Amino acid sequence: MVSKVTAIAALTLSLFASLTANATQLVSNGGFETGNLSGWTTSGLGSGSCPNANQDWNVSSSSSTGCATVANPSGSTYAAYVMNDGTGPLTYKLTQSIFVAAGTTGGTLAFDWTTSNGADRNRTLSVMFGANEVFNSSTFGGFSWKSVSMDISALLAASAGTNVILSFNNFIPVTWSGPAGLGLDNVAINAKVPEPTTIALLGLGLLGFAAARRRKQ
Repeated sequence: MVSKVTAIAALTLSLFASLTANATQLVSNGGFETGNLSGWTTSGLGSGSCPNANQDWNVSSSSSTGCATVANPSGSTYAAYVMNDGTGPLTYKLTQSIFVAAGTTGGTLAFDWTTSNGADRNRTLSVMFGANEVFNSSTFGGFSWKSVSMDISALLAASAGTNVILSFNNFIPVTWSGPAGLGLDNVAINAKVPEPTTIALLGLGLLGFAAARRRKQ
């Protein structure tokens, strides 16, 4: 009986070691190629032009920010843009509810961003994954598109089986302190999710191990 228990334990451990993970994309419409904000929610702060009224996140093929011009979409037709100025203090929020499948073991968050801001160093772009800030940068200066990629494996594993809010927050501390704009594109969370068949086999192995232990006792 001991040999059977040992064999089942070894099989279970081998299944643990051989879990194959699919690269699963968790973000919907991350490239904004629908031509709109489908899948996303904004803070609903208007569609005006500076320095008269706020313009929230929108999707455009030609850097429509309602204020300063920034880079056009790079390598795609559309990108998301926001004014990066307004009746501060305020935060333009672009959010999406992300479901992290049970068994998720890790993955990465990536996005491209661009900005035009020559007036206020205290304006920022921050990225939140649930309650965790994973990125924060001043938007001061003028930049071409920049790519960001980060390992968020620990956060994904801790959130497995739940919904998490992914949020891009453009903070404006001062009212109409100078024209500025910001762009966002190619948002992606590539998560490592075990294949369902592998999880099922692992479950069977664990059940067999437990049954063998009960018989042994």
